[in-house]
Amino acid sequence: MIASELSNTANSVVTPTPISATRGSAAIGTVRERGMPLLSAHPIVTPATPDSPSSQVRLFTFRGATAARMALPGPVGPLVAGRPHPRSVRPVRTDELTTPALIVDRSVLEANLDTMSAALPGPRLRPHVKAHKTTALARRQHANGHTGFTCATVRECEVMAAAGLGADLLLANEVLDARRLGALVRDGARVTVAVDSAETVAAAVSGGVREVLVDVDVGQRRCGCAPEDAGALAAAARAAGLVVRGVMGYEGHLQGVVDAADRARRTAEPWHC
Repeated sequence: MIASELSNTANSVVTPTPISATRGSAAIGTVRERGMPLLSAHPIVTPATPDSPSSQVRLFTFRGATAARMALPGPVGPLVAGRPHPRSVRPVRTDELTTPALIVDRSVLEANLDTMSAALPGPRLRPHVKAHKTTALARRQHANGHTGFTCATVRECEVMAAAGLGADLLLANEVLDARRLGALVRDGARVTVAVDSAETVAAAVSGGVREVLVDVDVGQRRCGCAPEDAGALAAAARAAGLVVRGVMGYEGHLQGVVDAADRARRTAEPWHC
């Protein structure tokens, strides 16, 4: 991600210690039971005891489904779309969990958070919500000084805003219907959306989003305007009444380049669509 004002996670800046997960876990930060993604505002934590050494993981019933909450420190708070009934919460051992289920080593998690914050402090790091899809982890990143977040979907923006983490949200994708984003703006969240065409500029205007980033194709060939068209698109967005916060690009095609010097060289190479 390249931006004149906004910044996203930098690829391969550091290599944190991996978080361990039970066999079958599909994604870091996502626990699924009957197809339901876990998006929690706070974890529920039970101290381990001699009789229940793994009891820092609890289960709760959420809209009729059961999911595993991650073992993170912090107060019990409201969920995004409801509260667990007290009778639905009970301590469980890890061998009772239905996989895929994420098991977090708290010390490793804290080390990872601190390592990333040291490498890219404060606003230099804009964590991507899709990496963990858990507002509990987003709160920890926020506490480390990273108050802006990147989202991949409109729904992620809505969940983050509902959790009180909507001070500066970037939807790093283009949409042709921005009305749900506009509703978040009217409710007090700050939302910036990516634009790469006249159509996406018009969608931002009609949807009620007032801040945009011009998305430039830097070699991924997925979305974004041609580099030579970025200036004209920015001017068109301003003429339509939008605030252009900067430009962005995603060098996803270079993620697999292992050598840091080679990756830096190829990232800096001019690209023409």
